[in-house]
Amino acid sequence: MNMSDTHFRIYTEQAFSFLVDRLGFSSSYGKREGKDDFRDSGEWVYFISKGLKLQISVIYARAVDEIYVEIDEFPPSYRFSLGLFVHAYHPEAGKELGFGNVGDDEELRIELKCKADVLQRYGQPLLRHDAAVFAHMKTVKYWELPPMVRLVRPTPAVEASPLFQSDQAFVLSNYVANGSLRLLGERSKSAGPAVEILVEDVRALELRTRFDGIRIEEADKAFLRQFPSKPENVLELGSRIYALRGRDWLGFVVGGTLTIGGALKMGSGRVSGLLGLR
Repeated sequence: MNMSDTHFRIYTEQAFSFLVDRLGFSSSYGKREGKDDFRDSGEWVYFISKGLKLQISVIYARAVDEIYVEIDEFPPSYRFSLGLFVHAYHPEAGKELGFGNVGDDEELRIELKCKADVLQRYGQPLLRHDAAVFAHMKTVKYWELPPMVRLVRPTPAVEASPLFQSDQAFVLSNYVANGSLRLLGERSKSAGPAVEILVEDVRALELRTRFDGIRIEEADKAFLRQFPSKPENVLELGSRIYALRGRDWLGFVVGGTLTIGGALKMGSGRVSGLLGLR
C-alpha cells in the first residue's frame, strides 16, 4: 500500500475517538514520504493530554505495512509500545493485539480497531497515568518476559534483486554498538579492487568475522523471525533489514544507511527512537 491507497488518518481517528470524546485528548496528524517508498514512508496520529502522549503509526513497506502504538508521558520521558505493556501485564491477551501488519485498507481498519479495543480493555492504568505502571515499564525487558502468543499473518514472498553481490573475501573491519559496521573486501586479481561495505546506526546483527563471497538483499520482518536472538524486537521507525547470504551461511544486519564503496545504496539519515514492539 501507499499513502494514496489508505484511509489511515480516518480509521485511526475513528478507532481511537474515545480518547478525544471521553478523555479530552487533542489529536494531530503527520506523514513522511520516503524517496524509495520503502520503510522511509509513514503516517502517524498523536493523541496528547495533560501528562500523556500516544502515537499510532503506519510504516509502509514493500510486502506488508506495519502498525505501531506507542505510549509516553508528556512531556516525554520514556516511550514504550502497547504490545510491551500487554506482554508485561496481560500476556494472555496477546492475540487480541491483532497481527501487527496489514496488506490492504480493510486489514488496516481492522488492525487499528483491535489495538484501540485492547487499549480500552487493558490500558486504563495508562490512560489514568498511573505513576507506578509508568515507573515499572521503564524497567521491563522483553527478553526477560515469558513468551506471549501473537497472531502471525503470512507474509507474501518478496522477489528482490540484490543490493550488492561479490565473490570477494571480506573481513569485519570495525563495529561500534549502536554505531557503524564496516566490512572490508580483500583485493584480488579474480575479484577486482577491494570494496568497503558500511552500515550506519546498527541495532542488531549476525554475521561471520571473515567470509568468502556475499549477497546483500533488503528483507522484511518475517525474515528475522528465523533467528533465535529475536532481532525483530529492536526494529524502529526507519530501520532497514539487510539479509546477508554467504556461500554456506545466512546472517542479517538491522540498521540504517547502507553504503557500498562510497556509493549510497539504501536509506539516508538515522532511524528514530521508536520502539520495535507493537
